[in-house]
Amino acid sequence: MKKLSILFSVLALALFACSDDSAAEKKVDKDINLVVNGIIQSAAGQPIAIVTESQNGRVLVDQGNIDQNGQFKLKTGIPGMGLYILQIGSNPDNGLVFTAQPGDSIFMKGDLNDLFTSVQVTGVEWGNDYQTYMRLLKKMMDGQNEIMQKQGQLSQDEMLKEYMVYKNEVDQFAAKQILKDPSSSFNLVLSNSLMPT
Repeated sequence: MKKLSILFSVLALALFACSDDSAAEKKVDKDINLVVNGIIQSAAGQPIAIVTESQNGRVLVDQGNIDQNGQFKLKTGIPGMGLYILQIGSNPDNGLVFTAQPGDSIFMKGDLNDLFTSVQVTGVEWGNDYQTYMRLLKKMMDGQNEIMQKQGQLSQDEMLKEYMVYKNEVDQFAAKQILKDPSSSFNLVLSNSLMPT
């Protein structure tokens, strides 16, 4: 899971390094135009935050706490469409990368113990795509861990070939969804899968 978190952070930083981040470097204090709420089981009492990446590191967009029933609600202002991370608790592995644009009201539901495969997203057009993508990424990361355990038994080429089976499944899904709906804001996330390895 740590590798998945690091992958998302690196990809997010790469996206923002190529864009004008002057708005991202400032504390976001626009009128409220984004609501992210939901239920995260097994996370009662933990802090929750929306952050984004800039060339200077993470920028806090909004923060709060998850109540005793696992519910949270964050209301904030964002300058425009962008890539964000819903950070749950203090463990950097417990972050969900998502896209948002002004006017979005996003509902996320999941269990902290199995965040990447349990997460459900509604309120935005890309919710179902997100769930499928996260499950495919988790499958790829699990496959990568299995392949790494075979180090010494397989050649580098054989390991790469096995890894590419998992990666190709993610890449094919991403390409299909981007072609299906080129205007979807979720393509910011999907396009990272199409970068060469």
